[in-house]
Amino acid sequence: MRRVLASAAIAVSLVTLAGAGRADPDMVWIYMEPSHPQTDPARLAYGVPATEDGLISIDCRPGSGTLSLTTWIDPDPHVGRTTLRAGAARSVHSSKTEPNDIAEGVAVETSASTQDPAIRAFRKGAALSVITGRSVTRLPPVTRAAAEPFFRVCGG
Repeated sequence: MRRVLASAAIAVSLVTLAGAGRADPDMVWIYMEPSHPQTDPARLAYGVPATEDGLISIDCRPGSGTLSLTTWIDPDPHVGRTTLRAGAARSVHSSKTEPNDIAEGVAVETSASTQDPAIRAFRKGAALSVITGRSVTRLPPVTRAAAEPFFRVCGG
C-alpha cells in the first residue's frame, strides 16, 4: 500500500510542471517497479525525487511492449501530433491532451512501441526530445540503472 501511494504521489507531483520543458540540475531518471504487475504499470520518470518537479512520465503494462509517454505543456492549439527525437532517429505519433488539474496547461499523452526507432535510440543512450506543437521537452540520456529494469519489464 505504501508503494502505491508513493507512486501516486510521484505521478501527481510530475503533473505540476506544465510547460517547463527544461531540466532542473537535481533531476534524475527514476524507475518505479509496478507494485501489482497484473494491474499496475511500470514507470520511468525524469524529475527531482521527493518534490513536485518533473518533466516526463513513461508508463507501460508489464510485457506489453507499448509505452505511454506523458509530458506537461502550456496550452497550445497546435497539439495533435508528437515527435520523438533521439540521436538521428525521429518518429511522429498522434497524441491526446487532457486538462492539467494541478497547474495551468495540458497533459499530453503519446503512445509508442518499445521498438520505435527514437525509443530504441533513447534506450541505447541518446538524449530524447519530445516535441508537441511549439513545446519541446529535452531530456538527457536515461541512466542504465533506470532503463534496464524498465525495458525488461515492458517487453517488446
